[in-house]
This record gives sequence, C-alpha cells and structure tokens, in this order.
Amino acid sequence: MIKTPKKIGAILLSMGGVGYSPVAPGTVGSLVSIPLLLLLRYALQSVLWFPPLGIIFLFGFFALLTMVACLAIRETVTDGMYDKQWIVLDEFLGMAIALSPIFFMETAQPVVIIAGFILFRIFDIWKPLGIRRIDAMNTPVSVILDDIVAGALTLLCLYLAALFLVSRLHG
Repeated sequence: MIKTPKKIGAILLSMGGVGYSPVAPGTVGSLVSIPLLLLLRYALQSVLWFPPLGIIFLFGFFALLTMVACLAIRETVTDGMYDKQWIVLDEFLGMAIALSPIFFMETAQPVVIIAGFILFRIFDIWKPLGIRRIDAMNTPVSVILDDIVAGALTLLCLYLAALFLVSRLHG
C-alpha cells in the first residue's frame, strides 16, 4: 500500500493550511470552499452542459476525494483522535454537496450560496438528526461523513425552500 507522507496529508486535509486558522477553522474552511467550488464550476462548464454526465462526473470526483481524505486522515493522524480542528477538507466536501445546485444553474445565485453556507454551518455545528452520533464514532470515515450528512441536509432544505418559493410564485 502507498503511504501518504504526513506533510502532504496535512496540506490536503487542511486545504493548504486554511485549517490552521486561529479562529473558527471550520467556518473559515467552509468560506474558502465557496470560491473553490465556483472555480471548479467554471472549470467544468464543458462537462456540466449535459446534467446526467455532470452528475456522474461530480459524484465520481467527490467520491474519490472522500476516499483520499479518509486515507489521508488514517495515515496523517497518529494519536487516534481523528477529528482534528485543522482538518477542514470535510467542510469542503460538505459544502460541495450543499452547494451542488450551483453546478447546474445558469448563473451561481448568491442567495443559494449564502443560504447554503449558513445552513451548512448550523447543521455542522448543531449536528442534528444523528450527525452527532456519526461525529462521536471517531474514525477517519466519520470525520468526513458527518459533514457529508450536514451537506445533504442543507441541500434538502435548499430544495424544499425552492419548491416552496416556486409554488408561491406560480400557485
């Protein structure tokens, strides 16, 4: 098996050092995720014109990044306490799920981005609906999974809000 060098793992998991922010590293990691996701959206325009292909590509990309993150956590964190504050790649993955609609909108709507960021941070900090139980598992997978579930809850809330607004406008 190929071992991830600890420094490379730390750089990846901290998103280039963002996770070492002295104040609210999770929030800073989530904020930094926004321009990174917008840049990814721009870079993928040639794939995203056909939504089924775009969904498959994004799912594959983020699934691969999730597996790499879990392996990097396992190889980088040696004291058995896996959920370190400096690990913020999980915030990026959670925000990617929360803000996945921006990949398929004609223009990335600021209201979706702001609402997604706020809801994601609420779910990531509050940890409702079993997220706290996932977080308490203290495994490399649980470090990532709690943010993925928080991102999915955020996406669900954004979707329900959009349905409500559309029904109010057309109903």
